[in-house]
Amino acid sequence: MGDKSDNNGFSTPETSKKRTIDETVSPTDCPAGEHVNAPEAVRRKESFSPLAANSEMQCITHDLTDLVKSAICSPEVMEAICAAVVPNLSVMFTTMLKPLNDKMDAQNKTLSTMSDKLLSQNNEIKQLKAQNTKLRSALADADQDIDALECRLDDMEQYSRRTSLRFHNVSVKYKPIRDSNTQTISESTSNATGSIQTSDSIQQKNDSSNSINHLDYDKIVVDLCNNVMNVNPPITEADIERSHPIGAARNGHFQLLCKFKDWKLKNRVFQHKKNFKTHRSDVFKVFVTEDLTRKRQMLVKQLEAARKDKMIDSHWTYDGRILFKRTSNSKVSQVRHIKDLNDILTELSTGSDNPWNNQNSSEASSDALLNPWKK
Repeated sequence: MGDKSDNNGFSTPETSKKRTIDETVSPTDCPAGEHVNAPEAVRRKESFSPLAANSEMQCITHDLTDLVKSAICSPEVMEAICAAVVPNLSVMFTTMLKPLNDKMDAQNKTLSTMSDKLLSQNNEIKQLKAQNTKLRSALADADQDIDALECRLDDMEQYSRRTSLRFHNVSVKYKPIRDSNTQTISESTSNATGSIQTSDSIQQKNDSSNSINHLDYDKIVVDLCNNVMNVNPPITEADIERSHPIGAARNGHFQLLCKFKDWKLKNRVFQHKKNFKTHRSDVFKVFVTEDLTRKRQMLVKQLEAARKDKMIDSHWTYDGRILFKRTSNSKVSQVRHIKDLNDILTELSTGSDNPWNNQNSSEASSDALLNPWKK
């Protein structure tokens, strides 16, 4: 909008231009404070800044936030909020936590009961452990007593057999060797009974020896001792207290048990046992051993297996005692119990240099073991 000047040099402001009907606007379309037909406002460059408006709004917002915080944090407001909210929250939390509290109470009761039971069981376990310890100690003592009694019983049984010998692999068709009078056992028996018998009469059906009478067994023993073992001076039937077979015959052979009347006579016969080797053949396989208890027979079998495995040099029996030597130059040792033998064989298998230096094997001189009654 420009100024008009008159002739005198005065200028008057130019009036607003009148608008046409099409250009007119409603008062409601115009901002507040403006005339409907007012000219457009002239804005100068950089008279308005958006950054300034934003800063003013941030300041106003910050002020409002501080005001709200200060109002809420005031004691009066906090007391009012707590008075209104806390009772409701307490009721709500109590209602929510009641099932959980009930479960916890039940679990506490269960745990208390289990704790009492566990304590009772621990006490019982302690008592049982103490009783178990006592019983184990008593059982160990009882085992030792039983072992000692078994050893004593075995010694007594062996003592009752000290005058007996066993002749193995005696044929049911035994044919005696002729004695100095050129009489066989069967011939001497026929003269005594008035009937003629042959060696075939010794055989029973199914190869059993039950048909041989008592006199035949005694005469077989006499023939074996005098004509095979070469016992000197010779024995007679009067030296034999009792002779009979042991068990059933197997493969035409049986064991013949002979009990002599005198222990010295039995030992004199047994000392000639090696003479059987000179008569051994495919037909004649008789050998003699002492009449050992079942327990000592098992010990001898184990020692024989150890000898075949070259773990020991030799083993033998004398008057019921089981003796062996590790090497030909080692001392004679005696075995009395199966446990002792197992310990000794275990040490031998591990290659121990001195397996006899323990309490399981009893050592003595050869003279003391072979002659226990020598003073």
